[in-house]
Amino acid sequence: IVRIVDFANVHTVPAAWELMRFYYLASSDIGVCASFCMPRFQNYLRSYLRIYPLTAADLENMPYMFLYYMGRNRFLYRRFLENGDEMSVRESERKIAFCRYLCNHMDAFLSDMRGLSNT
Repeated sequence: IVRIVDFANVHTVPAAWELMRFYYLASSDIGVCASFCMPRFQNYLRSYLRIYPLTAADLENMPYMFLYYMGRNRFLYRRFLENGDEMSVRESERKIAFCRYLCNHMDAFLSDMRGLSNT
């Protein structure tokens, strides 16, 4: 098992955040080098949008929510400090690399997200 995605609190957070978090956790696209396949992410979102609505504002705020929530999340750091867990270090590096990627490519990311909304 590489990752476990917990949906227990999914109803308490914005869908846009949860969609991006799930993609981040489940995707093999996103490594420490922060590669990201936008067409694959768009297809993932289109599958969701066939069933449930997301507004243009949801999509535009998605990367900002991701950065906000990931920046506040201390789970991996705490697990490393408590157990010395090397997987936590690798996952932290992956998280930081992807957050850095988003910050450096925000304009292109948002441009690619425009037009996906179904409301």
